[in-house]
Amino acid sequence: MKTLYKFLKEKSIPYVFIIMFSLILFPRNIKSLAIAIFSVTILTHAIIKKNKINWRFFLINSSVYLLMISTLFYSHNIQQASLKLQTMLSLFLFPLVFSLISKENYIKIYNHKEKLLQVYIYSVLLFNLTIFLGYCINDLAFFNVIKHYVIIVNERLHKYNIHPIYLSIHLCISLIFSIYLYNKKRKIVTLISIILLFFFLFILMRKGPILSLILILLYSITFLLKRKFKIITSISLIIFVVSSFLIVPKVKTKFSEILNIEKLTEKNMNSTNIRAEIYKSSLKPIKESLFFGYGIGDFNSALINSYKNKVLIKRQFNAHNQYISFLLIGGLFLLSIFLLVQFYNIRLSYVNNNHLFIIICLFYLFNMMTESILERENGVIYFSFFICFFGLKNYILDNEK
Repeated sequence: MKTLYKFLKEKSIPYVFIIMFSLILFPRNIKSLAIAIFSVTILTHAIIKKNKINWRFFLINSSVYLLMISTLFYSHNIQQASLKLQTMLSLFLFPLVFSLISKENYIKIYNHKEKLLQVYIYSVLLFNLTIFLGYCINDLAFFNVIKHYVIIVNERLHKYNIHPIYLSIHLCISLIFSIYLYNKKRKIVTLISIILLFFFLFILMRKGPILSLILILLYSITFLLKRKFKIITSISLIIFVVSSFLIVPKVKTKFSEILNIEKLTEKNMNSTNIRAEIYKSSLKPIKESLFFGYGIGDFNSALINSYKNKVLIKRQFNAHNQYISFLLIGGLFLLSIFLLVQFYNIRLSYVNNNHLFIIICLFYLFNMMTESILERENGVIYFSFFICFFGLKNYILDNEK
C-alpha cells in the first residue's frame, strides 16, 4: 500500500501522459478506461498534494461545454442530449483535470514534451504500418491495399475502426510534430517518419485535413522558420504540392471536386457535393433560431428536418461543419463563446511565444470548417487534450507576470 501511495505521489504522472499520447493504439472499448486512469491519477495526485484548482483555466476552457449543458432547458430530446453530452465530455473533463495539475509537475512534463511528441508520432505510425503490412502479407497485394486502405481502416478493424477523416487528422498532427522536431534537431529517423506519414496521408486522401495542413505549413514558413530555411522550405512545399497534382491521378480527381460543385444526386455523390448541399440546407434552421439554436438534444433533428434533397434525407448526414453545429446547438451565442475562447488562447500563446499551441489550434479550427470534429470521440478527445496540454503553459506564464 505504501509503495502504491509513493508511486501515485511521485512517479505516476509521466506514465499516464505516455498512455494519453499513445491512445490511438488502444481499442475503442479500452480508450475510455485509459482516459479514466489518466484522470483518476491526476485527481488522486492533486488530493495527495493538496493542489489548488486553476479556476481561470478551467472556467474559460470548459465554458463551451457548460453552455451546451444550459441548452438542456429548451431541448426536447433529452435522451439524444445526454448521448451528445457524453460524447463531448472531454471538453469538460480535460480542462478540469489539467486545472488540478501542479505548476511543478506540469513544467516537468512540458519540458520533456519532445519525448511525448515522439510517442504520439510512433504510435500513429505503428497503427498504420501494422494495418498496412498486415493486409499486404495476409490478404492483398501492395497496390490493392493502397486502393482499399480507406475501407480497411473504416470497416474491417472491428474495435480499432476509425473514420478516414480522423485518421488523416492524426497523420497531419504527427507531421506537424515531426516537422517541429526535425526543425529543432535534424535526425534521419524523423525524416523517415515524415515520409511515411505523408505516404499514409495521401493514401487516405481526405481534402479537409490536407488543405488545413497546407495552410498550417504556410503559417509556419511565414512566421516561424529562420530566414535561411524559408526559401528552401517554400520551394519544396510548392514542388511537392504541384507534383502531387500532376503525378497522382487520385489527388487531381479529389481536389478538382472543389471547383466543380454540382447538385447532389446518387450518381455524383462526393464529399464536396454532400457538404455543399448540407450547408445550403442548414441556412433555414439557422435563420429561424439564430441567437440560441435548438439545444443539444434537437440540433441534429432540426438540420435533418430541413433536408429537401433525397440523398440527404436517405443518409441523414450531420452538419459536417462544427461552426454550423454550434449555431444549431446554441446559436450565435454559443458560437461566439467558442471562438472567443480559442482566440483568447491564441492571443496568450502569441504573447508567450507558444507557437506549437497556435499551430495545433489553427489546424483544428481549419478542419472544423469541413467536419463536425467535436461530435465524435476520435475528434473531441484529442482536440480537448492537446488544447489543454499545450495551452496550460500560457496560463502559468501569464500568472507569473
